[in-house]
Amino acid sequence: MTRRKEPEPPAEPPYWTHDTSLFSGNFASFRNEPVLVRGKVHLADETYYGAASEIVPLQTKQGSCTYVNLKAYVLVPDIRLTIGLYQQPKHYADQEPVIGEVIASGELPNMRELEIGNGQAWYYPADKTIVLWECGFYAHFREQPIHQDSNMTGLWTGFETFLRQRFTEARQIATTHADPDFATREYQQFLTSLGYAPHPTAKAAWSKALSRG
Repeated sequence: MTRRKEPEPPAEPPYWTHDTSLFSGNFASFRNEPVLVRGKVHLADETYYGAASEIVPLQTKQGSCTYVNLKAYVLVPDIRLTIGLYQQPKHYADQEPVIGEVIASGELPNMRELEIGNGQAWYYPADKTIVLWECGFYAHFREQPIHQDSNMTGLWTGFETFLRQRFTEARQIATTHADPDFATREYQQFLTSLGYAPHPTAKAAWSKALSRG
């Protein structure tokens, strides 16, 4: 008798479903040479109930929304080092013992992704509102105060552009009035430069209107 082969379970769908260009920037970490910052994006439908948003009031208290997760990254050379280990560590004056040395190095033909920042947002279609909850670089890539950082402006506007192109019916975008990673005054100077202003009815939010087209 021939044993029946069990069907293989369906493959899990990939978490990151979109890849988009965000901006071109200059970082000391990359020798201040122009680098293209791209973003991988995850989208997921969610259901919300009751207090739909923590920062901005919504007229529709229950419904469906879309969660957006952003991973900002750059492509860097994939360099591999071969280390030769000594049989006995070598000792030098005023230095830690040396256990080996680089005996070969090589650059692989493919580039690797280096994650440098992230972002999160929600879109509430019933209220035509985008809530941009967070968007920023990891600490190592923050090289200027936020209100003077052109890279931060590029990352934020790049994420905004994706959201606006994805959710074309949106008429408002809101965000938090402060971020614990930055001084509040400088953070609000940054938001002002992007066209945000204090939300008329929510103390914890800043927002701006979005026009068609």
